[in-house]
Amino acid sequence: GGHGPAVVDLGQETLPAGDGWASWSGTTHPDGREVQAHGTTGGSDADPAQVYVVETWAQLRDALGGAPGSTGTTARTVTEPRIVYVRGEIDAFVAPDGTRLTCDDFASQVTVADTGEPFSMDDYITHYDPAGPWGRRRPERPLEDARAQAAAVQARQTQQHVGSNVTIVGVGATARVV
Repeated sequence: GGHGPAVVDLGQETLPAGDGWASWSGTTHPDGREVQAHGTTGGSDADPAQVYVVETWAQLRDALGGAPGSTGTTARTVTEPRIVYVRGEIDAFVAPDGTRLTCDDFASQVTVADTGEPFSMDDYITHYDPAGPWGRRRPERPLEDARAQAAAVQARQTQQHVGSNVTIVGVGATARVV
């Protein structure tokens, strides 16, 4: 017993003074008012109930948002300290039911206004081909609107904000978010 390196919980670690801009403490004047700034602490002050181990995209979103059913933007307003340990690979393109989503899955949720058909990126590329009748003009009208809507549907699934007072730590060599 007692041999080998000490185990350190990175979730509880903070930057020591003088270890870069995120560790700086002192008086600053944003917007012309004096404020006492403190070094970044992340989620180091998290209560045990705010320590999460996550293995799926839905679990990561819930941990960052502080509640089940959180969305990609919920975390923006949550400031309670949290520590999130990521196990394995977390894929933003995996739905809560475990299904792997594709770009076509997002596109099919959008209807092109003038045709009533689901949006298709293949149709978009064909329609706006610079060598075709559309030429080099900027894409516009219902098909371009549908493309933007499909991109927004995809963003709602795959983009995630990380709010203040959060520490995210990968557990093991395979931990990553893709």
